[in-house]
Amino acid sequence: MVSSAETGAGVKIIGVDPEMERQVSNISDKVQEGSWFGDSKINQVLIGHKLAKKLNVKLNSKVVITLLDVNNNITYGAFRVSGIFNTLKKIFMLTPLRRYTDLSALINLPAGAGHEIAIMARNNDGKNHAPTYQAKADNT
Repeated sequence: MVSSAETGAGVKIIGVDPEMERQVSNISDKVQEGSWFGDSKINQVLIGHKLAKKLNVKLNSKVVITLLDVNNNITYGAFRVSGIFNTLKKIFMLTPLRRYTDLSALINLPAGAGHEIAIMARNNDGKNHAPTYQAKADNT
């Protein structure tokens, strides 16, 4: 859940490695206000323009993100909106993006742990390459 001084919304929160995310999506190019994790400040959050409108927040506004940690305890953290992006991809419209390191610290996730891996497949030959990608993942 993410909330502002006025309201809240249930959301899916994604922790990203800013440089690695550029390799698998173009969401960093969609930032219309602010910047894509432009400096090393901690507790930054980027949100879609629809979520910004719903929460009635703007650049540099404070939001509170509430979620469960790895032990199912309720935890929360205050974050500054450092960027607002505009995209037609539904997955990002109501999704706050945070640095993976900030998210993992908040929920006590062990170093290097994760629950999702994004892969950009550059091969458009119509063949199913999932087994190849799985084999490579199994060997890392």
